Amino acid sequence: MQKGIETILKRSPGSKAKDLAKELGVDKTAVNSFLYSMPAEYAVDKDFKWTRTKDLKFVITTQRATWVVSDHVEKALQKYGSPIENPSKYLNIEIEKDRRLLLDAISKILALANQAVQVGKIVSLEVGSTETLSYLNRAHFFERLHPDVSVKPYRPESTDEKFNGKNYKIVELQKIGEPGTNVPKMIRNSLEQSAPDQQINITAVQCAISELVSNVEEHSRTPYPGFAGLQCYERGPRPAVMMVVSDNGLGICGTLLPVLGSKYPELAKRFSANDPNTGPNLIFKAFTEGGVSQVMDDESRGTGLHTSGRSAANLNADVIIRQDKFEIEMQFRDGKVRPPKVKLDLPKLLGTHVTFNFFLTKPKISA
Repeated sequence: MQKGIETILKRSPGSKAKDLAKELGVDKTAVNSFLYSMPAEYAVDKDFKWTRTKDLKFVITTQRATWVVSDHVEKALQKYGSPIENPSKYLNIEIEKDRRLLLDAISKILALANQAVQVGKIVSLEVGSTETLSYLNRAHFFERLHPDVSVKPYRPESTDEKFNGKNYKIVELQKIGEPGTNVPKMIRNSLEQSAPDQQINITAVQCAISELVSNVEEHSRTPYPGFAGLQCYERGPRPAVMMVVSDNGLGICGTLLPVLGSKYPELAKRFSANDPNTGPNLIFKAFTEGGVSQVMDDESRGTGLHTSGRSAANLNADVIIRQDKFEIEMQFRDGKVRPPKVKLDLPKLLGTHVTFNFFLTKPKISA
């Protein structure tokens, strides 16, 4: 029996005893008795789903709010540890039922699953509700999800041709570098319909996302393509926009730091590779001052992130960048940037993951 249970739980972590018994052709009571007799080998959760204790279970949930945001994914990372660094060969990501996902959370879950496959893990994703499954499908999550990831209750069929660009409130997660796909133009078209009163500078938005996409692509160096998308949210008195740009490669600092000593010796003195603040400080400089590029023989490079920073200032936007083991949040207000908020010693995440938030309208002034 144990061999059969092992085989099923490797393939389908989170199976219930009745499902194990049905597949094995034995009595459910016998399966339960065996599993409960070996607590060092098998674990059961509150929904009576069984996993092997050596497998990594990654549950994404919230305490009260139904909306799952990027911070909830980060809390799960803190609780369970980075799948990239965990020795387990198996990873089961579970999104609890009755949870709705903001785009930044979707982006991070997608990155985690793809990176786990990238480093050789067997990955499964369990989506708790059909509503969430439907939205993820609508956002092209499953087109961007590695085909080796198994999905419960099922993996929807491709929607690329069916829905792409049909709703101006969403720009589905688009593959960066895909021939014939102009993500910044798609985002501009979306905003022209979302904000016809022109209370925001749509050109600044297009410029910002264009430079972010270009930089993520330039610093990627991975065969696994990054992605970008947009969602308009109309909750509350002021509609807001969230854009994401994500990649699973070396990341901005991973490509800039190696060239500092040879190309920017003065910067190399300021940004020590042993200082945990070097990554956030380097990104902050790139956004607010520019002048840093990995290209050795082109002094005209290094303006892209600075251009995005100027666009963010124009939009009063918040820009959050997560990579490796740190996160930096930059708030641009009235043409200036506030002191950045930095989080260090985070669980490892490969690549660069950018969230760009801003309001579509100006705040209403009460009489």
